[in-house]
Amino acid sequence: MEELGQIIEWLCESFAQKQYTTANVLYDEEFCGSNFKHLHQKPAITLTVQLNPNKPRRGLYYSSVDINNAKTPEAAFTNLLEDIRTDLLILSLKNTHPAIFDRNTDLYIYHYDLWTHNAIFINDQHNSVPLRTIFDPSTKSFSWDRLKQELEKKGFEYKKLFETTPSEKLFVCKQPSLRGASRGWQVDSVDGSHSNSWRGAVEADCITPSPQRPVSESALEIPSGDFNTDSFLF
Repeated sequence: MEELGQIIEWLCESFAQKQYTTANVLYDEEFCGSNFKHLHQKPAITLTVQLNPNKPRRGLYYSSVDINNAKTPEAAFTNLLEDIRTDLLILSLKNTHPAIFDRNTDLYIYHYDLWTHNAIFINDQHNSVPLRTIFDPSTKSFSWDRLKQELEKKGFEYKKLFETTPSEKLFVCKQPSLRGASRGWQVDSVDGSHSNSWRGAVEADCITPSPQRPVSESALEIPSGDFNTDSFLF
C-alpha cells in the first residue's frame, strides 16, 4: 500500500474528528478473518476505535486490496472514504439503536460487507439484504424505509429488528472453539471487525431461554424516512 504512513495518520485524525479515540493502528500483511474467506491472508490497516471510556472498543480494518483496486489515486481515496463512512454509520447505529445488533433477539444485524458481498447480513451468513440499496456511501444517504422493504422481501418482520426483549428459544450452547487471526487478532462475527483477543482464545456462545413480552408497534419507536448522517459522516 503506497503512502502507508500518511494513510494511517489521516485515519487517526479523521476518527478523532468524529470523537473516536484510536489505538493499536497497524498494517498487517496477513490479516485474517474467521467468518468470510475473502478476509483471509490479505494486507490491511487495522485499528480500534472507542467513543468514550464507557463504550466498548470496536475493531475496524481497511483492506489495501479494496483501496488499490482503484485505477487512480482519487478513486482509491474514494474507496477508502466510502469504507469509512459505512463503518461510521454502523458505529452510530450501534450507539443509537443497540437492539438491532442484539444476538438474543429474533432479528438482528449479524455482519456487514461493503465490497465483496455488498450486503447487510441478518441473523447469519445465509440471509442478507443489499447494503448499497439501503445506504449510499457516495451521497451519505441511509433509508429506514428501504431497509424495511428489503427485509420484507426476505419475509422478515421489520419491527422485530427493534425488539429489545429476547424471544423464547431453546437453550443453545455452541461447543468452545479456537478462533484466531494473524498476529493475534480475532474477528468478531457480529460485525466482521477484529477485537484484541489473542490467537487460541476459547469461546462458548450460549443463549438462555427467555419469554418474549408482547410489545406494541408504537412502543417500539420504529424509525421511518432517512437517517440523518450529517452529524457523524464526512
